[in-house]
Amino acid sequence: MAFIFIYLRDPPNTTARKDSRTQNCNQDILTMKHTITQLSAIYTQYLRRIALLVGVLMPLCLGLLGCLRDPNVRKQKFMEQGDLYFAQEKFPEALLTYGRALQIDPKFAAAHYNVAKCQLKLANWASAFQELQRTTDLTPQNLPAHLDLGQLYLAGGRAPDAKDQAQLILKSDPQNLDAQMLLSGADAQLGNLKDALREGADAVNLSPNNASVYLNLASLSRRSNSSWQSLPVSKTLGRR
Repeated sequence: MAFIFIYLRDPPNTTARKDSRTQNCNQDILTMKHTITQLSAIYTQYLRRIALLVGVLMPLCLGLLGCLRDPNVRKQKFMEQGDLYFAQEKFPEALLTYGRALQIDPKFAAAHYNVAKCQLKLANWASAFQELQRTTDLTPQNLPAHLDLGQLYLAGGRAPDAKDQAQLILKSDPQNLDAQMLLSGADAQLGNLKDALREGADAVNLSPNNASVYLNLASLSRRSNSSWQSLPVSKTLGRR
């Protein structure tokens, strides 16, 4: 009875407590609203930045995809990779890579010529011959390919064809030493030793400091039982 009396006499301040709790709750709500507003603003800024970044990168990505799909770009990439393998003397790998460029463009003359050079390095003469023929058919102005083809003709005993290739080159490039040597070798194989000697002398005049041209001339002189003294190159030889 005493407890009841005290309670009724001094009741707890429940109204004040409720007001305090209500005030704290309202403060928490205001704090949360402020935080949400700040987060929303930050999120909006990030979205704007992302949209701007996408707007800048999207054309670049589309352009890159377009390049990757462009057959000309793709075949050039295979060519560059093949050239790296060739420089490292990895000729089988270079062949495969050039072959992928030809899958994209079967009339890619530069790839055909590089395939031919790989086949020459690997001593695959028949394959090299075929690729050189394709190269010269596609690009008649490719004089190095004509020279390689002419040398294969000469090695295979087809002197008339070798001579044709040499003359074709010299018509465009009269100072081409290798073509002049090819012409001399073709005439020698045909038995035209007089012409071969004269052409060998012309080769010496084109490159008087090249030992191979003198060796070629000496060999022709022995075969023809002739002396170089009567050749137009005799003064050059006499100075050496």
